[in-house]
Parts: sequence; structure tokens; C-alpha cells
Amino acid sequence: MGFWRDRRRLSRALDRAGVRHALRAEGDQLVVDLHPHPANLARAQAALAEWPALAAWLAATPRPAHVQVANVKLTAALCPQTDAERDEESALVAAMSANPDDDAPRLVYADRLIARGDPLGELIVLQCTPGRDAEERAERILARSWQTLAADVAPFAEHAITLRRFRFVRGFIERVYMTVDAFVEHGARVFGDYPTRTLEIIDSVPDCARLASSRALSRVPRLVMHPVWSVTLAPLAAGAFDRLEDLELHLYNASSDDRTADDFAWASTVRAPLLSRIDVSNRTTAFTSGFAANPNLPRLRHYREHVGYAEADQDFTSAYGALAHRHALESLHLSHSEGRAGDDALLPFFAPDTPSALRELSLMSTGVTDRFLREIARSPKLRLLEEFAFHEPAITAAGLAEVVTAATGLVSFRASSSDPEVAAVAASWHASRG
Repeated sequence: MGFWRDRRRLSRALDRAGVRHALRAEGDQLVVDLHPHPANLARAQAALAEWPALAAWLAATPRPAHVQVANVKLTAALCPQTDAERDEESALVAAMSANPDDDAPRLVYADRLIARGDPLGELIVLQCTPGRDAEERAERILARSWQTLAADVAPFAEHAITLRRFRFVRGFIERVYMTVDAFVEHGARVFGDYPTRTLEIIDSVPDCARLASSRALSRVPRLVMHPVWSVTLAPLAAGAFDRLEDLELHLYNASSDDRTADDFAWASTVRAPLLSRIDVSNRTTAFTSGFAANPNLPRLRHYREHVGYAEADQDFTSAYGALAHRHALESLHLSHSEGRAGDDALLPFFAPDTPSALRELSLMSTGVTDRFLREIARSPKLRLLEEFAFHEPAITAAGLAEVVTAATGLVSFRASSSDPEVAAVAASWHASRG
């Protein structure tokens, strides 16, 4: 981070002097573009007084006879750090990445930045401080120079196609949008020198073999992909997902005929020892069957799936039955477009011979009926359920009331339906909770 700290320091000096300039990186060097108007160069000369070598270079630079840009290549030696300082900063960044919800390492790092006049330090403190005043002050800082504060991450902080804007979270950009090529080239710095958490691959046809070959993949806590058509994910099985905690795959437009076997092969073999949450959108049961059978996902606790217009002959009973045997599974969110899963596919989650113990359950148009509700109402596992969300056209108020009565551990319950009697069950439950 020292290189980009120097960039911010230099930029502030030029800004204060009213110098027309732009800063950018070329490999490991910093490039300063100065407008060559004599008055602008004179202001730059004064602003660079604390960097004698730069001031001397500018004084010796011939004045151009016409308007053009002068490129000044600087090294990271503008304000060199000691090895100890670099090691300390690296340790703080590692601590921020390893403990994303802990403000302590961020605030220690912020103190170091503030001590040397770096506005990033103030931004970190402000975004870790609740209150409208702190929020407004942070917004003003970002409005002036968010690209400079984001440093290496800035080119990947926004996605023009989806109009997603940059977002700083407690001082840093946490989500980046990158092509596979950009990640291979810059991923090690973006995820190694900063507490970046989410990588969204924006290629519609990503080169999964190239992505898997990147060592930086082992530093990514959250991966989002939405490939289309006949892209095969199988090569990703060779990737190192050492830190992956959250995986999100959107495959609505994919051709299932070309990729079902590959999807199962990858999902059943990928090694991700820390992976706890999966969110997948697809048209087949390949991913669910694969993840359910994968012995390399010991921490899988949360599974969310949206099934669009499913391909014919999809065996949801086998897929969900296998998923119910995941020992750590505690959260299940299923949304279907056609309601083709049904009672038998989902009853295993409440069967006495399966290890799953759900604390969260959300079902939307999966095709279950009152039979499902009556049977889970008799299951001891239902008492473990804390959150329950329901939107199933085939159920009745009587069946839903039976479940709500038996689920004594519920702290959150939502049921959406055009049937006023079903809505009344939900209203009655909320009223009983005060």
C-alpha cells in the first residue's frame, strides 16, 4: 500500500497548489501527467518542493512550444517505507481480511494513516463511526477523491453495463468487477494488498481454466459468476479455493444439455474447506446433486437455489434427499418457477434418519401441499426452526396453522398468499408475539 499512499500524498500536494494534473500507474511506476502551460508548471514546481529530485527534474524540463502532456515517471521511492513498516501494514491488511467484521485492525491502520496525513485514515474512522454527521463527512471525502482512495482497486470498483457504482465499506472497496484476464493480472494485488471480499467475474463466457490457474483465487472470500450458454465450469475444480466462504452462480440462460455433466463433476469435486454459503440459479439439479455429494465442503451451512424453467426429467427428490444428508446444513431457501419439486423432495429435511437440522426455511412455488405441512408438524426437527418463509399456492390455512403451532422455536414467520385465510394465519402469529 505504500506506493499508493505516496500517490495520494503527491496528489494532495498538487491539488492544494491548483496544479492541473492526472495520476496513473504503469506497472510498478507512477506517472504524473502535467498540463504544460508555464503557469501550471510553475505551480507544480512549488508544490514539489518536498521532493527535491522531482523539483529538479521539472526545472530542467524544456518548455514545450505547444500544448501537450509531459509524463513524469516516479518510483515508489517518493516516500520509502522500512521493511518493518511494510510488514506491519501487511499484517494489518491480513487481519482485516481474516476478520472482516472486526473494526479493531482497521482503526489501528487508520491511526497510522492519519499520523502521516493520509485522508484514507479519516475515511476509515468515519465509516466505522455511526451517525449521520460521520456519514456526510465520509461522503464529502469520497466525492473529492474516491479513485485515489481506492487506489489499485479503483479500475474495478464499478460495472458500467449494470450501472453498479463503487461502494466503500468501512474505508475500503469490498466488491470488484473483473474479467478473468484482469483478475489474473491484478488479482494478487487487489485481494492481497487490500481487504477486498467479493470478486464478480463479468465475462459472459469466462475462461474457467485460466481463472483456476490464478494463484490469487486462493485469496478470494466470495465469488460471483453468471456465465451463459455452453461455458463449462469443470476446469474450476483445479482452482485453489482456500479462503472461499460464499459462492454465487447465476446460470439462467445456460444450455443444460451441454453442461449438466460438467456442472455435476465440478460441484462434486471442488475443494473449498471454508465454503459455508452457496447461492445458485439454474435449470437442472446438477449443482444441488454435486454439492450434496461433495465430501470437500465440510462447512456448508446455507444453501439457496432458484430453479427457473427446469429441463425435463429433473429428479428433485434424489437431489434434495442427498442435500438433506449434509450434516452442517442449517439454512435452506428454495424458489421454483414451476413448482415441480413437491412433498417427497422436501420431506427428507425433517426425516429422523437425515442429519440436517434446519433453522431457516424459505419455500416459494416448490409445489408442496398440506401433506408436507402435516408431516413436518409431527417431526421433532420442526422445533429447531427459527425462521420460516412460505409462498406455496397449494397449501391451506389449516395446514399452515398446524405447522406454526408445532414450531415452538419460531422467531420469524412470513407467509404470502392471495388466500385471505392464509394471510390471517400469519397475522395471528405476529399478533401473538406482540
